[in-house]
Amino acid sequence: MAVYKLVHGHIFYDGLAIDVAEGIAQGSVVLILVFAIIIAIPYRGIIFGYGKRPASDAVIQFVRKYHGYAMSFGTVLNFHYHPVSHRNKSWVLFLETWVFIHGTLTALIQPGIGWQIFSYGFMVMFLVNQIFQTKLSQNRLLMSAIYTAFFIWAYWGFRKDKAYYRATFIPVSEQVGRIRSEPST
Repeated sequence: MAVYKLVHGHIFYDGLAIDVAEGIAQGSVVLILVFAIIIAIPYRGIIFGYGKRPASDAVIQFVRKYHGYAMSFGTVLNFHYHPVSHRNKSWVLFLETWVFIHGTLTALIQPGIGWQIFSYGFMVMFLVNQIFQTKLSQNRLLMSAIYTAFFIWAYWGFRKDKAYYRATFIPVSEQVGRIRSEPST
């Protein structure tokens, strides 16, 4: 299916992407990633594996019920941006982490510092949220090594401009999206 979508999307169909600003397509991706975070709260938690029991399941149930509309919009908007199947938790985790690779490589070929935002931002999301869906999170020594490697990598990547705040753009926007979805009490 992935090969089909790649070929089909690049030869025959590009949805509305030609006529719609790229920011709209990126926004639809962010929306879908926020939905994935919300849906995964019961088995992944919110941050560092904590918060698996939300105060209300209403938002999670709402997003589960209606996330297909956002997927449909994203699919029509730009066919090759969005996955087809999302029932297997391992596949969803792969899709969520694939955006790290895609975002980093896409930003690296662009001029400027965008790679820092995408690379570190999506890696932070993996390390504070998505990794807690895996068995890796149960090994404290391994987790310590992973976090240490990340901090060394971040120090190396920001050694010239020291603009560490860029690593927060994506995690903050995704967490704000999740927080804004919580029902008010």
